[in-house]
Formats: sequence, C-alpha cells, structure tokens
Amino acid sequence: WKEVGPITRSSHLSEFKGLTIGIDAYCWMHKFAVQSVAQIEESGACDRFIAGFMGRVDLVSRCGARPVLVFDGRSMPMKAG
Repeated sequence: WKEVGPITRSSHLSEFKGLTIGIDAYCWMHKFAVQSVAQIEESGACDRFIAGFMGRVDLVSRCGARPVLVFDGRSMPMKAG
C-alpha cells in the first residue's frame, strides 16, 4: 500500500505483546469480504467472512496483544471501484 508505506515498517505480531493495538476493522472486513465473495453470492452465507475476520482477531489476542476494533475513517482510495 503505497499510501501508508512511508509510515510503516514490517514487524512480527509478538512485538505487540502486552500492548493495546487499534485495528482498522473496515480494512479487515473488506479483505475477508473480497475473499468470500463467491460463497456470499452463491448462498448468501457469510460463514467464511465472519470466520476469517474473527480468526484474525483471535490471532492478535493469542499473541498477547489486546485488539481494539476501530470502525471509523474515510473511504480508502485503494478500495474504490
């Protein structure tokens, strides 16, 4: 994501152990919705979408960080269209 590249760095999730971290929930929702589009179109079920999203939240928790899901912000240009 070139838009946020200058202010990011790669790190392992274990570096956040004991910390509270804010998570862009809309970004994760978009990711799992795109991955689940076939299932949603075929049956209307969103099992994969929910499982993927909650699995990611669980992963953060199991690594010792406290996830705070943030549902705020402007539309992301990379999701346009």
